[in-house]
Amino acid sequence: MWDSQPECTPARVGGAKLVPATEKQSEEDTFDYAMCLGDLAWYSRTNPGLSFVVHDLARFMQNPGPEHVEAAYRVLRYILGHLDAGLTYHGSTEVLYQPYDHLNKLIATFDADFPHDGVKATSGAAVLLNGAAISWKTRRQTTVSLTSTEAEVKAMVPGVEMIKSLTGLWAEFMHQPHGCVRVLDDSKPAISQLQHGMDSRKVASYKLAHFYVEDALDSGLIWLDFIPGAQNPSDLLTKNTANIAEFDRKVGILNGSAPYLYESSTVRKILEDTKR
Repeated sequence: MWDSQPECTPARVGGAKLVPATEKQSEEDTFDYAMCLGDLAWYSRTNPGLSFVVHDLARFMQNPGPEHVEAAYRVLRYILGHLDAGLTYHGSTEVLYQPYDHLNKLIATFDADFPHDGVKATSGAAVLLNGAAISWKTRRQTTVSLTSTEAEVKAMVPGVEMIKSLTGLWAEFMHQPHGCVRVLDDSKPAISQLQHGMDSRKVASYKLAHFYVEDALDSGLIWLDFIPGAQNPSDLLTKNTANIAEFDRKVGILNGSAPYLYESSTVRKILEDTKR
């Protein structure tokens, strides 16, 4: 790949979604594709920007067609142009006090991609500490969601699981409980449902997920803070971004190369009340 032209993003911006191959591929091609995806999965452990595209390509492991192979090559060309990519954690006040003191504090971000075509949605969750992600996950949901709100609530479940394990680990290191974790999410309906304890036929199809996240709220493990989708970095874990600038901004937040913590209206109110 050394003589290839580097790419700006691991997946084509605005490109069509990959679909299963119609023709059976050779065992040799399938093996080579599987080996490549195994390497990419390993590499993505320190590069959250690759999480979604690697997850997406892995769905076609059993019979990869030419378009899947080309998509994998594109990921390699992206890596070629970003060989210095990694995770950067910060100690400066400029980063860790913007817009408030979040030094050594866990901050989570959740998102879901609702496909609108009767297939399973994709969940994305990341937990950040001191300017970059320390854990992230892209996961295909196990059941088909009927609404985008249902998909968003389901996407919170793996995120809450991550927070439970990480707050326990944090407490061991710091010798004290962590406290309530701020969770960034861009779904107002999902946040409203969970905050107001809705229990009706509307949530019947995902009641277990609803109760699980609601319990995390009631116990003080998390609090949900609405942010616009354009500012939600976990959006990068569930879908291809709309443009290169958006990808660069969100991957910079996740890997710490351009850390930025969104100041929501709720956070501004809390900061104003604290000053009084």
